Amino acid sequence: MKAAWPDPQKAARRIAGHANAARGAEILWLIGVDEARGVVGAQANEMATWFPQVEANFDGLAPAHTDLIVPTTGQSLVAVLFETERAPFVVKNPAYGQTGGGPVELEVPWRDGTRVRSARRSEMVRLLSPLAELPSLDVETGFGVDPNVGPLFGVKAVNSGSVPITITEIYLLLGWEDGAEKRMYMPTLATGAINGVSLPCRLEPGDPRSFVQAREPLRDDLRSQGYERDAKLTLVVKDSLGNSYETPANP
Repeated sequence: MKAAWPDPQKAARRIAGHANAARGAEILWLIGVDEARGVVGAQANEMATWFPQVEANFDGLAPAHTDLIVPTTGQSLVAVLFETERAPFVVKNPAYGQTGGGPVELEVPWRDGTRVRSARRSEMVRLLSPLAELPSLDVETGFGVDPNVGPLFGVKAVNSGSVPITITEIYLLLGWEDGAEKRMYMPTLATGAINGVSLPCRLEPGDPRSFVQAREPLRDDLRSQGYERDAKLTLVVKDSLGNSYETPANP
């Protein structure tokens, strides 16, 4: 957030650092917003003159952007969305060629928290490495009735990403208001649920999988482990890479 249009030279370095650290994710700048005072407004027509000055400080390529005027009560702010897929972004050193300016002509900036510094070797290696496909899993719980078993509790997981996922654990996390937590496993899921699906379980991209258990034995088991009505229950699904996917639960 910026209360006013920042100096183009300084803005170029901050945009480059922000974009390099984003590793392909889009970044959003808001012009006309002050952290303490809120919306203070910005002149929308300044974008046309400001950004070419910013671009002039880049070596070769600046991040592509889309800007949008956002009206608010009595004022407007400007939202600028930057694309970062074409990193690394390099900026010119304004002191280069001047007396005492030193030998460094170009810089690859890196955003570190709220400050911007030069990228380190490890960050450059990571920046130039292909982005790994990240796993993604959608998880939900539900209920049903089987004429032979009675009430059922089910967990449905769908691989919504582009890489295979192996589910290794499913458990309930019991939490109290004081912050205390207790992990409670659902034993029948590890050995084979009613519908025959057991863990570990591999899901290809787009694959759904349901794990169904008899509800009453599950509730008895949870009570024996300390489940109380006023406690918060969260269903946790973990994959073989250690990623966790959570959703509220009430078996």
